[in-house]
Amino acid sequence: MWETDFAVRNAAPVAGSLSRNTQMSFWNERGNDIDAVCLLFWREHCVECAPPECYQSCRLYVARKDQRCARFRYGIVPNRAFRGLYPYGADIQFRRWGKLESKLCYGAATPAAVRVLSRIDRFNLQIVNCMSDVLQPVVPRRNLNGVYAFARDRFLHWFGRCFEQRIDRFDEFVLEAWNPCKESFRVVLEIFQRDVRFRTSLAVGPGPNLVRIPVRDMNIDLKPNPGKIYLRPENDCEARLIVTCLDFVRYATTRIPGLDVPEAKVKCVVWDLDNTLWDGILVEDGPESVSLRPAMVDLLKEFDKRGIVQSIASKNDNNTAIGVLKNAGIADYFLYPAITWGSKADGIRKISNQLNIGIDTFAVIDDSPNERALIKDMLPQARVFADTEAGDLLLRPEFDVPITAESSHRRQMYVVEGNRRAAAETYGADIDKFLLDCRLEASVFLPEGKQQIERCLELLQRSNQLNLTTRRYNEGAFRRLLSHTQTDAMGIRCRDRYGDYGIVGFASVRLTVPGPLITNFVLSCRVAKKKVEHAFFRWLLNTLASSGWTRLLATFIPTKRNAELLNVLKEVGFTQIPSRGVRLQLCVSQGISDAQVVKITGTEVTVHRRKITGLIG
Repeated sequence: MWETDFAVRNAAPVAGSLSRNTQMSFWNERGNDIDAVCLLFWREHCVECAPPECYQSCRLYVARKDQRCARFRYGIVPNRAFRGLYPYGADIQFRRWGKLESKLCYGAATPAAVRVLSRIDRFNLQIVNCMSDVLQPVVPRRNLNGVYAFARDRFLHWFGRCFEQRIDRFDEFVLEAWNPCKESFRVVLEIFQRDVRFRTSLAVGPGPNLVRIPVRDMNIDLKPNPGKIYLRPENDCEARLIVTCLDFVRYATTRIPGLDVPEAKVKCVVWDLDNTLWDGILVEDGPESVSLRPAMVDLLKEFDKRGIVQSIASKNDNNTAIGVLKNAGIADYFLYPAITWGSKADGIRKISNQLNIGIDTFAVIDDSPNERALIKDMLPQARVFADTEAGDLLLRPEFDVPITAESSHRRQMYVVEGNRRAAAETYGADIDKFLLDCRLEASVFLPEGKQQIERCLELLQRSNQLNLTTRRYNEGAFRRLLSHTQTDAMGIRCRDRYGDYGIVGFASVRLTVPGPLITNFVLSCRVAKKKVEHAFFRWLLNTLASSGWTRLLATFIPTKRNAELLNVLKEVGFTQIPSRGVRLQLCVSQGISDAQVVKITGTEVTVHRRKITGLIG
């Protein structure tokens, strides 16, 4: 919630300079998954505040209507060109020494409840401000506004505690804001509980910005001393920020019965070398003097067994470092190592591009606090660990990935994929010709047996880019899905002349009254843009037609990472139909372009036409 009491709503530079409606990505993608937010009431404040004496002595003092100091040029203005948690963004122009401040003792509530509270508060403010204007000659404005502020504070205390939710049960602190200026600046986020418990500096670039900080990394505890939270521009700069989310959030794990939403799994571990993978500094001590750490070697072998691919980001001479790794017999464990004297963050970006997996699935192990801070600053979505934390990584949930028959071969699959890419470059832009030359084949099958089921579950838990809903199933919920009487579940396996991709996809189709509905569709990024999707939907449409169905439906849940899948589905032939959310339709009568590039079989699977009352094919 925001202190909009003293907003100057007719200030043209604030309210009128951005006219388009901007739905910020975080609430657009994750809003339905959020179970609770912390009750925060953000107020205008001063970094060097010492009222009321400072009102007389400070040369920066600017009087608000209540005679307190206005450290924001136009107050906190509701800017309806932006939407997030509320149907407006908090538009703020910081003056020198200006800061946002909130207490941390109000408890928590659902997003819907917080929105209702905000509407009630803004309605009450209109009444209070009108009364202040009328009674100004008799009752000073600061008295009436002060009484309302006190009553609001007491009510928030009571309301939040009714929910019995504390901030130590939250998952992340989220800052989502738009910087309408052309220049970047930094903001300081600070939590004070008797002393400073957490402090960080965050870069704010032009345009949209999203920062997510895990609560477990913030070293805060509200039970003994609630404290306060502050946000201010660094170095007392004057800056403008339109904030759509500035809160602690907790994600729902039981919104869908039987579903679990575990923490996103790590797909790639990036190692530093000096005083991390080995003891010593290579450039100073020489290759004969550095010695591998046995515990680290055991750890990288366990990562490889779990199917977590690995690489290197190290400031060293490439040939010398690779020579040490080859002599130790572990060079093959690392894919696309970035061993240069340049930025490690740039190296990690290149690794991400070559592996075609998101940086939010990366974990970096580095002994240097400075390097860890630089990586975290430039790549805030990556997980960063000190070398002293490595021994506990296997116990963390993000490293607890399903171990399947394909896990231990995943590294080799990426190597084979590298060979495919090298061959593809010789074909130039004629990708279809290359795919035909690869003799890519796909087969659809019913997931049966422990290994097949575990692999399909792994795909649902790990895949982000080509994932229709990104719903994360636990094992029990997944087995219930497989046995559901109105759902057909199917896996997709691929191979070509270069090698076997293994199981690369999973789909489930539920029979509903309007028609068959795809409830899950996920495909490994290893077969992205290889027309496997086209071949699968061609096979599925033919199967539906033989059973009497006339159309196929799908519900797409957009996230920050899966926009490419929506483009692919539209390329296949899906069209969007009026519905709440993104509802897609593919008619059986229409053909699918590029569907003949990949040969596909599916004799083991049939989508049966079941008898459901009122069902029309």
